[in-house]
Amino acid sequence: MTRVLTLLVLGALLACNETRLYADSKSFEKVPDDKVAEIYDRYVANGFRPSFMKGFIDGGKLYFDLVFETDDGKLAVESARNFSHDDYRLKDKELTGLGYTKVCGNAYEVGGKRYYVAIWSKAR
Repeated sequence: MTRVLTLLVLGALLACNETRLYADSKSFEKVPDDKVAEIYDRYVANGFRPSFMKGFIDGGKLYFDLVFETDDGKLAVESARNFSHDDYRLKDKELTGLGYTKVCGNAYEVGGKRYYVAIWSKAR
């Protein structure tokens, strides 16, 4: 239910503005690639964990939609973005072997090359 609500609300957000989806989440739409790490680091350092990431091209530029939820400490979370197909497969195999499950993933093309973004989690 939360994922469906998140996806429905994302379409109505203003470009690159922080918006609350529900009491324990923060959402960002159309974040330029060079700003993702800054937002990611800030929210993870302040008690949030990523729950949704989607990469896409608009006007020839790479953007991401991001959703963070309050980190209750029950899940270990790993994420990766801008991974080539081979690097993505290696990361997925590594994390799956450690007991993680992919909870979000998406592919996008930049300059004719395919890249991946994904989030994995496991119970602590």
